[in-house]
Formats: sequence, structure tokens, C-alpha cells
Amino acid sequence: MHPTRVRTFLRKPSRHGLAAVELALLLPLLMLIILGCVDFGRFAYTYIAVTNASRTGASFGALNPFTTATQTTWTNEVRQKVVDDMIALPDFAPADLQVSSSRIIDPSGGLWRVRVQVTYPFKCIVSWPGIPSQMNLTRAVEMRGIR
Repeated sequence: MHPTRVRTFLRKPSRHGLAAVELALLLPLLMLIILGCVDFGRFAYTYIAVTNASRTGASFGALNPFTTATQTTWTNEVRQKVVDDMIALPDFAPADLQVSSSRIIDPSGGLWRVRVQVTYPFKCIVSWPGIPSQMNLTRAVEMRGIR
């Protein structure tokens, strides 16, 4: 017998259905990994935005001292600087933002610092087991007064 004729009789089994089964088994796992990456990226982006906003507020407060008569205006301006810094955050809601600012005076040397604490809620896209679906991201920054 000729060798080419022998090969025509030995056919490989069809693998068309096997690829569909592999896709059906691996697609949920792949989607879980992708959603986990998206949620972690959103979390990191929001935490960095909260950190930067608290730094911006503390920087403004350290550069612009207040008196007892102008403390309310100063507090509102610090909050506005924080809001302006976080406005680029997707779906940002200024009503959910909590900003506390205070001036701390060192009794020994008379030096003063400004402390700004920013808290903003973060909600996951997917409810992950063992991880709360909503959490508050908080960051506090202190800066020494300049003037």
C-alpha cells in the first residue's frame, strides 16, 4: 500500500466542540479576574484622589492663616479647595464628601500646623466575599504653617 493512502484512513477526532466547552469553563473565571482588576483600580484611583485632595486642603490652609473672625470663611475655602481637587473623580458627589480642618498650635514654640481630614465613600461594582461592598476612604494630612 502507498503511504498516503494509509493516512487518509486515520482521521483525527473532531475538536470543534472542545473549544466551546473550554470557553464555557474559563469565561466566568476570566470575567471574575477582569472585574476584580476594575474594582481594585477604581479603589486605588479614589484613594489617591482622597489623598491628593487632603494635601491640597492642608496646603491651602498652611499658606493662608486665619483669625477667629475669619475662621468660618477659612474652613469653607479649605473645603472648596478639596472639592475642586476631587471634581475629576467619576460620579463625584460633593454631598458625600466630609472635610474637617483644624489648626494645631504647639504650646512650646508657638509653631502651628493645619490638619485636614477628608473622608469619601467608595462602593464596589461587585459584592466580593469577605470584602465590604461599601467603605469610607479617609486620609488626614498635617502641614506646618508658613506665615
